[in-house]
This record gives sequence, structure tokens and C-alpha cells, in this order.
Amino acid sequence: MQKAALSALPAVRALGRHAGRDPLTLYWTASGIELLFDGAELWVDFACDYALYEPWVSVELNGARYARFAVSPGQSRVWLLSLPATTAGTYGARSHPGTTAHRAAAEVLTAFLKEKP
Repeated sequence: MQKAALSALPAVRALGRHAGRDPLTLYWTASGIELLFDGAELWVDFACDYALYEPWVSVELNGARYARFAVSPGQSRVWLLSLPATTAGTYGARSHPGTTAHRAAAEVLTAFLKEKP
């Protein structure tokens, strides 16, 4: 697994009111991030401290919401997505995908979205 700070990623856009960049502080209503992702898995590290109002996160993939959860106090790492890796004779999630890889990724995403409430 490769770990990267937000400032090292090429296509990250902070949405709404926010403070800083590394770490990106999102404690206002409707603040968030948008990013282009090129990889097989996506994990996010949260740091949270609150006394009264519990912060919630909503995760969307290509406009479809597939996760919504409260952020636990303290430090936490949350798994958000896993796509198929490159296989022999095809392209996978880490490269520009061909038709076979597109179908494999679509099947994984469809099953993943169907599992969510």
C-alpha cells in the first residue's frame, strides 16, 4: 500500500469552508473533498475530536452515495473502496483499463453499491 498526503496528490479539490491543506480541516457543514483516484484501494485517515456534535461523513462514487458513517473520536483509518488489480493479458485498476477490466471493475462496484443501505 502506498500512503500519500493530500498535498502530494495531483487532483484534490477542497469543497466548502475548510482550513489548511495538510491536514485538511473539514469541520463545517457541507465541507468536503473531491479527488480523482487511480489505484486499486482507497483508505482515508481521520483525526477527530468533539465534545458535543458528532461529525458524519458521506462518501459518493461517481455521484452515487455508497457510504455514510459517524467519525470515531481519535485517529482512525477507514477503507472506502477496492477494485480488481491488473491481470495478465488485460489492464486493471492501476492502468488505463480495457473492456475486460472495465467489466470487472463495474461488477465489483455494482456488488459493492448493492451491499450498502
